[in-house]
Parts: sequence; C-alpha cells; structure tokens
Amino acid sequence: MRPTGTRSRDRDCFPHLQCSLFVLNCCMQYDLGFTLSQRSDAPLRKVALPAGKLGQADGQLILPGLGAKRADNLFFALRPTEATALLADRIADSVIERHGLRGKPLGPRRYHVSVHGLGTFDGRNPGIELKAEDAASRIEFVEFSVCFDRVVSFAGNSNHLPVVLISKGGNEELFDFHRRLGDAMRWSGLARKVRKAFTPHMTLLYDSRMVPEQEIELLEWRVQAFCLIHSEQGFSRHAELRSWPTRSRK
Repeated sequence: MRPTGTRSRDRDCFPHLQCSLFVLNCCMQYDLGFTLSQRSDAPLRKVALPAGKLGQADGQLILPGLGAKRADNLFFALRPTEATALLADRIADSVIERHGLRGKPLGPRRYHVSVHGLGTFDGRNPGIELKAEDAASRIEFVEFSVCFDRVVSFAGNSNHLPVVLISKGGNEELFDFHRRLGDAMRWSGLARKVRKAFTPHMTLLYDSRMVPEQEIELLEWRVQAFCLIHSEQGFSRHAELRSWPTRSRK
C-alpha cells in the first residue's frame, strides 16, 4: 500500500519533470550559440558566445504544442540570375492562365532552390547561423548549371499546394553540391539538420488547384554563389544573410 500523501507528492513533482524534459529537448534541438574551430580536422568545441553576440537576436525553436508569434525559416539556397528569375515569372504567369489558378507568383526576389534547411524558429538564431557560416566556409566549388524543364504541383495543404519547377533528369552537379554541403554541415555541428533525400525544385506559387506534370520552356542558369536565407513566413520577405561565391572554371 502506498504511503499517504505519495500521490500528492507525485503530482507536485510532475510539473518539474515536464520542465526538465522540456529543457533537455531544447538543448538537444536548439543551439544557444557556440564558437567553432577554424580547422576542419579539429574536434568541435562548444564555447558560450559573448553576451553581445547572444544579444543579436532572441530566436527560439518552435516546439509542438507551443504557439509562436513568428515562424522564421533558415536555409541554404541557390538564387537564379536576374534574367532567369524574370523568365520564371513569365512561366508562372503562363501556368496561372492555363489552369485558372488564383495564387500569385512569389516574384523574382523570392525564387530560389533550397539545398539544406536549418530549422524553423521564433526569430533569429545566432547559434545556428554561426555554424551555418562555418559549414559554408569549408567547401569550395566551381560554377555549375541548374536546369528545370517541367512544372507540377507537390502534395501539401489542400488549400496551399506548391506549384514548382522540376527536372526529369540531369542536375548531377547540384546533387553533388547538396552532398558536399551536407558533409560540411556535419563537421560544423549541424549533423541533425542534414537530409539525404533531395528533390531539386523551385517554387513558383501556391494554389488550391493541382497542376499536373507538364513540360515547359527550359529554365537554366549558371550558379555563381550560394547563400544563407532568413525567411519570415507570413511577411513574404527573404533576407539574404550571407553568400559565398564559386570559383571560376579555368
């Protein structure tokens, strides 16, 4: 028989247990900010950032069941050239007219190809951003081509289906870049963010109607840089935090 008052004490301890588990989960999933080794072969050392560095932002990981006022995405991406982005805009307008869509194109300033996502947060996350910059500085690559020759709707929210450009084949150098950047992310303490699955695509717009896969005018450009983007969901804003240029082919 349980001693009198044991159940009451258990109930009193339960909130503390929940709090401990919550803190543990945050420590595992959210980086409070660490300095990184300059050597690619050196073991990673976690050192708390100076107060001034931590004060740059108040980013917090969005956890299930916790309502956040903002949903900011951070990711590595490739941006099309200005001419290519304008062509993508014309393709989007054509798809809208052909299928009677109501969605609006994202626009030349927001077209991009996501390579690796780094998380969704409530505000900026300086710890993750520093690790991302460290990862990006570890790789060198030469210019390569990205091409798309088809448009289709991806599955998703029935009222918010992404209409995207894809390619039936090719883009081998893009796949190789995705793999190499993932390796660099592992060296920089971002192994949990690396995803092996990768479907190169560029989102044109969102709509409730499904667009069947169909061929389009070839969209192709030479990649001369990749960048780190901070996206504020709901505000239609993409901020390029930093970019890293390619090396020219000799």
